[in-house]
Amino acid sequence: MERRPGFAQPGSGVFTAQGLRVAALRVLSCVAVVAVAAAFAPAWGQSAAAPAPIAERLHALQVLAGADPSRVRSQIPGLRDAAIHAGQLGLRLGVDELECRLLIDFDLSEAIRVSAAGIAAGRDQAASGAAQLPWLRLRACRATALLDGVDPAAGARARSTTCWRCRRPTP
Repeated sequence: MERRPGFAQPGSGVFTAQGLRVAALRVLSCVAVVAVAAAFAPAWGQSAAAPAPIAERLHALQVLAGADPSRVRSQIPGLRDAAIHAGQLGLRLGVDELECRLLIDFDLSEAIRVSAAGIAAGRDQAASGAAQLPWLRLRACRATALLDGVDPAAGARARSTTCWRCRRPTP
């Protein structure tokens, strides 16, 4: 297990003041990006176009993620495949975001890899339409993973770019 700056020894349950500040800033940056993005959701045409079973399964996994992350991680590949097969980019990006958020606590490099793959898959189609909000949330997750220690400068740039995109929705 890697040692993260600002935290005491793994498993000790003790956080330093710097560690708590880092965690608080990470949470606040994600909340700010998602709040700005959600404010523009009606303008981006969010609709209930997603197949109900896949959307319901994604929501159930999002709820379960806090209680049983290992169970959720085992179900993510099947759900991603179902979303891709159904041609639902927004749901696929939602699955990628869920996996990215779970991996941030365990493996930052894997979280960055998952988010980069989803961002690349949605780059062209997510410029407008129903997939734009999930694409922005995935970009925010990637920025958070970068900020968390892998490359803070790149994370700050990614966060700024994502926030800029949230303020400038495409019609």
